[in-house]
Amino acid sequence: MYCWRLPAVVLTFEGLRVIVFGGSKGIGRRIASDFANSGANVSVCGRSVPQVEEPTKTPAGLTAFSHAGWCDVSDVESVKSYVAAAVHSLGGVDILVNCVSALTEGDDDESWQRSFSVDMLGIVRATNQCLPWLSKSVCGSIVNIASVSGLRPSYGAYGAIKAAVVHYTRSQARLLAGKNLRVNCIAPGPTDFPGSVWQKVRDRDPSAYDRANRGMPLGGFCAPEDVSAAVLFMASAFARKITGQVLVVDGGQMLSC
Repeated sequence: MYCWRLPAVVLTFEGLRVIVFGGSKGIGRRIASDFANSGANVSVCGRSVPQVEEPTKTPAGLTAFSHAGWCDVSDVESVKSYVAAAVHSLGGVDILVNCVSALTEGDDDESWQRSFSVDMLGIVRATNQCLPWLSKSVCGSIVNIASVSGLRPSYGAYGAIKAAVVHYTRSQARLLAGKNLRVNCIAPGPTDFPGSVWQKVRDRDPSAYDRANRGMPLGGFCAPEDVSAAVLFMASAFARKITGQVLVVDGGQMLSC
């Protein structure tokens, strides 16, 4: 049915300035592309400069970004340097999207350290560096990407750190409301794209992949555009009175847990 097909451009962000941390691939890449296709001036960063600088093919055509740069969010000096360059290129910041993760799978000390440094402190560092510019915007918005793993018991560091991201989002929303800055969070469920965790599962155990995919209540894994649509909504004027909220995009998976 046509009503379930996402249009190429859902909302307009004409002239707004957007920074997307973690925009080199997957969900972050689609978010950055959709903002650009909706009229925004977008800066993206990642740890692979050629990858973040390369134009992206989307349903709306070939998307080029206003600015792209290298950044390692586990290093505060790297974040400072990237934000300074992005702000210089864009002229300011209206919307910040934090879509970073080390995607750790273990419960060992190294996994906890890596998850905390990237998934949690990476968001804190990015937010702190962008706040002076976001505070000057008349439509400032921050959208953090967490996970449904942070909303239910889960193994290892990943889920616990994503739960911390949810708490940080709500705390920042309360703190920054007086500055007319909105802070919200998207919690994706299983999302499939080239290079994703689920692509690795499919390569390793196709039957396990098929079972999980068929078990989703709404008929299959999410795609990056499903998560991106939620991000754009939360950053838009349609959500101008929404802050401190967690929007779950999981194809109904939480209903069956």
